[in-house]
Amino acid sequence: MKAAGQKYDSEVKAKRKGHGLGPPCIYTARALMQAIIEHGEKVGKKHFDIISAYIQEYDQLEVADKTQVAAMCCFRKCAKKDHIKLIFGFGMECPQETRKAMKAAVVNIEGVELSLGRTAHFGPELAAQDILEQLQK
Repeated sequence: MKAAGQKYDSEVKAKRKGHGLGPPCIYTARALMQAIIEHGEKVGKKHFDIISAYIQEYDQLEVADKTQVAAMCCFRKCAKKDHIKLIFGFGMECPQETRKAMKAAVVNIEGVELSLGRTAHFGPELAAQDILEQLQK
């Protein structure tokens, strides 16, 4: 996911304003799906099959349609050492079967804590969200 985000950033800088690439989450979401299926034995055959099939469908979508599938996709360091917090927001057009498979698959990968839904987008909201998450633990 980090490499996909860096590649996106480079392409945006090269193309500049009006790049037409869409938001970064559509590229990091694709990288997330790929990372999940690379852990095939840990995520289970059923989830592996669903996500693998959806990757091919996702690759055929236009940029605008991909934004309807992935609303947010990023990760941050976690309080636990060697863990990451994966933040993933499903768009309106993400199939229910794929949503369920992604949730179940990620839960089975060691060292990943999943946070679903939209997250705050700028400084003060991110700080407030971090405080709330710490209080909930």
